[in-house]
Amino acid sequence: MTVKKQDQNSKIFAIIAHLSIFTQIFVLIPLVMYFASDNKFIKSESISAINFQLNILLISFAMAIIAIPLTLVTFGLAILFLLPFFLVLLIYALVMPIVASIQVFNDNVYEYPFTYKFLK
Repeated sequence: MTVKKQDQNSKIFAIIAHLSIFTQIFVLIPLVMYFASDNKFIKSESISAINFQLNILLISFAMAIIAIPLTLVTFGLAILFLLPFFLVLLIYALVMPIVASIQVFNDNVYEYPFTYKFLK
């Protein structure tokens, strides 16, 4: 969805919020941007980035909780079955923030597909 043309600072902050998943303090950066900014565009993009990052984090934990016991019980054979799921999640987590940043740069509001919205 295209919105009115945003200024460069708004775009940069929104892009940083999306690309913060590549840092070690990933959820904290968009959270600070959400509370520090009065701009609706930055707030909406920060919430979108937080929701995406929480989804990736929870799915990773759930997959690990399933994979570890299953791999131990099957003496490592379950990892052959679970590895494609981990790879799909990894590729999704690497590609989607870049897509979101490109959309934000083009003045579009971006909502990540396949994400549960914890925050609205």
